[in-house]
This record gives sequence, structure tokens and C-alpha cells, in this order.
Amino acid sequence: MDKLKPCPFCGYELPIEEGLCEYADYNEEGDFIDLPSGICCSNCATYVLGGRTDKEAITAWNTRTDDKRIKELTEQLDKVQHESIGWMYAYACILMDEGKDIRKIEVPTILQDFKEQNDE
Repeated sequence: MDKLKPCPFCGYELPIEEGLCEYADYNEEGDFIDLPSGICCSNCATYVLGGRTDKEAITAWNTRTDDKRIKELTEQLDKVQHESIGWMYAYACILMDEGKDIRKIEVPTILQDFKEQNDE
């Protein structure tokens, strides 16, 4: 049987017997119609529905965009997430210094306030 490529997001070396899984499939009316085969990373829960057979699922998992491009996009996402957490923490500190109870402020409000302050 073919070997699985490592998970494109966490790099986990997934054994085939661990990665093969089945998912419920339903038609537009909500009726159960089949159990397609798929691959699911047991480390980070990334999954790919591959088709009706295990071979199709393995092919779908191993057929992806350039691994280098996935790495670049993952690094960009990590950077954005890190920066977002940093500025949200800084803004929360400013709000607390102003005496506001940040537990009662919704995240969308914080984001909107921050955006408005930075657009000025």
C-alpha cells in the first residue's frame, strides 16, 4: 500500500492504518448515502475526504499543492496570529489602564475600536 505524506500543517508522519477514516455523507435532503474514505491527521485533526475507496483517499491526501507553498502560507498565518494576539493584549492593557472592565467588552468591539484608533 502507498505511504502517506506527512501532514501539511503539523508535519506528523501519519501511518496509513492510523490515518484512514470514514465520514458520514448525506445528500441534499439529509439522507445518509455512503461512508466515503478519508485521511485524518491524529495529531492536528486536518482531514481530507478522498473518495469511495482507501486508495482514492490516500491519493487525495498525497496530491496537494507544493509543500513549499504550504509552508510559506502556514508561516504567514502564524505571524498574523502572533501579531494579532500581541496587539489585542496591548489594547486590553490600555483599556484596563482607563479603568474599563475588559471582561465585559466583546472582542468585535475591541477590534473595531482598535481599527478606528489606528486608521486616524
